[in-house]
Amino acid sequence: VVERLPDVASSLATSVPTIAARVGSAPFEEGCEEVRLQLCELSELLVRKAGAVASPLCKELCAVACALAADSFPDVKRAVCALVRALVVAIPADALGAQCPSLARALSANLGHQHAKVRATTLDALCDLLPVDDAPLVELSERLAMLAADHTPGVREQCTRRLGELLVRLRDPAVHYARLLPPLLRLLSDELPAVRALALDALGAAGERAAPGATGAVSYTHLTLPTKR
Repeated sequence: VVERLPDVASSLATSVPTIAARVGSAPFEEGCEEVRLQLCELSELLVRKAGAVASPLCKELCAVACALAADSFPDVKRAVCALVRALVVAIPADALGAQCPSLARALSANLGHQHAKVRATTLDALCDLLPVDDAPLVELSERLAMLAADHTPGVREQCTRRLGELLVRLRDPAVHYARLLPPLLRLLSDELPAVRALALDALGAAGERAAPGATGAVSYTHLTLPTKR
């Protein structure tokens, strides 16, 4: 139905406030978790369909994402991540930037969720969000470091890949070397060869970004790494 809407702007103007009234704050007006999931998925579809046209409703959409990130239903938490990633693609950075701290704060709580899929999808959403505004990385660094030591191999692999992407995509990654490089350095000794290879590639890409064509462009001498016990 959403794909066939002739005037998505009008649909947004009526749909988003209604969705926000049901699930835009806790405790939720909508008591059924399956309906909350559908409302989150509908929000994502509307954003993807509307693109930048959704910008005037950015605050309301982000409120929906922040509230639903605390939902107890794991599928809703994952749907929120899809909504946040859709917002990053659709909404211009100057409009979305003001909402990034609250979005990052809401998502960060799910980095420690018991379900590996929730942890991984949350990581994806955050790493798409941080290039818009990297200020929340200051508070997120400890949680990202925990994911680098996650007991699930797939999460560690995803963390390695995403940390490497941040070192390339952030506007000024050098500001965050002390936060992003230590987890990658630890991952060089991961038990999985694939993770070790990804960490090595990520560090190489960071060095190339820091000084194209140079060798050993990234200096690790200012980092103090904890010793293994």
